[in-house]
Amino acid sequence: MKMKQNFAYAWEKLHLAVSSMATSEEPLETRLRHAFWSQLHRLRSEDLPLEIREDFTELFEALTKRSEYAALTDDDARRLIESVISMYDRVTRYEDVPE
Repeated sequence: MKMKQNFAYAWEKLHLAVSSMATSEEPLETRLRHAFWSQLHRLRSEDLPLEIREDFTELFEALTKRSEYAALTDDDARRLIESVISMYDRVTRYEDVPE
């Protein structure tokens, strides 16, 4: 029987990121940047399932390749937040995660 790869670290970081974005009252871009810099920026591609790596790379580049002062539009921030939620959902499907 083939064992599932363990993505517990990625699950934990994505869970904390989604939770912080959901409970914050800050503007969307601020929520996203805080979640990224406090939880997600240390994730490596090998921490993630193959099918999530491209989405994570897009998120990483969107938040690290532009100036800290170059604002995201609300639409861009919303799209990236939806991507984080989607990545969390997909990682959760790989894990027997804590309730």
